[in-house]
Amino acid sequence: MSRLILILALMVPGLASAQLYGVPGDSPLTQTFEFKIGSYTPGIDSEGGSAYDDIFGDEGMVLFRIEYAYVLWRGVGGMVSLGGEIGYGSVTGNALDKETGLEGVDETSLNIVPFGLTAGYYLDTWGDIVPLVPYFKLGLDYTIWWVTNGVGDTSSFGGSDAAGDTWGLHTELGIRIPLDFFAPKMAQSFDSEVGVNNSYLFAMWYYGWDDDFGS
Repeated sequence: MSRLILILALMVPGLASAQLYGVPGDSPLTQTFEFKIGSYTPGIDSEGGSAYDDIFGDEGMVLFRIEYAYVLWRGVGGMVSLGGEIGYGSVTGNALDKETGLEGVDETSLNIVPFGLTAGYYLDTWGDIVPLVPYFKLGLDYTIWWVTNGVGDTSSFGGSDAAGDTWGLHTELGIRIPLDFFAPKMAQSFDSEVGVNNSYLFAMWYYGWDDDFGS
């Protein structure tokens, strides 16, 4: 199953991001941490089939991801980072009856664990004036997937386990809103006491090609 997750295009509001530093006070920018949650709809049916729609309908899975990155460079033109991420997503539906091909009563779930290596560019040049930071990311993905039955065991099709892995790429466009802009005194206190220099809310659009590079 080389095309488990083909295309993802969505806007996910209300995501949290924090930039972490080891020195309190006016600390330098060296690392970032992001937590993301949103709806993810695999493109399994994009080649003409209807396996995903028959079982799960138009329901997307809830996908959680965390990303940790190191800031490679920051200057007049913005900021460049390199990091890794891991996530987990799952969606549940009713399995098809083997004899009739119609929706049955037994539940089945599709589960994924995506790993990624991601490079990002953040245009934060005017961040002190306009509270908007556009960014762009490009990454290499490795995704593990498996299908489970109603009791949580891995399902099987044709004598083989319904599980596997796939490689791919992704790109991400987004806008970050620095919360420090609206509460600078609170941000300074948070930096001094906890070591978090900046915090953001952001929305993003994500597009992935997880198809073993077209194989």
